[in-house]
Amino acid sequence: MTPRPGAGRDFELTDIAVTEERDHDVLVLLPAGSLDSGNVHKFESIVMAHVNNGERRLIVDFSGLNFVSSAGLRVFIIAARALQARMGQIILCSMKNHVEDVFRVSGIYRVITIKESRAAALAALAALA
Repeated sequence: MTPRPGAGRDFELTDIAVTEERDHDVLVLLPAGSLDSGNVHKFESIVMAHVNNGERRLIVDFSGLNFVSSAGLRVFIIAARALQARMGQIILCSMKNHVEDVFRVSGIYRVITIKESRAAALAALAALA
């Protein structure tokens, strides 16, 4: 039997824009759009390239993110573990309420610091220095 066109699962491939900024020795990533199965590999490669190239202090500013899937959550766990192994730190900030709810329900907030603003995230990293 030949599958009919369009049969099966359709996945919408979404792109994600990621702006990079530097605040002294802290790299700030600003993803925009949605972080889902269609673009999670691209985002993970961006984050892990920075981690593998020696970044130790990373903030991800969620102000431009409208959605994060479970695949997206995984990226932050991987990055946090890699940074901890290198004596580094990742802090997430500026989440919309519905996005923050996903992180709270999943329990990730127990292993990754989440702050309400970029200023609060920078202050938290400064306190660790």
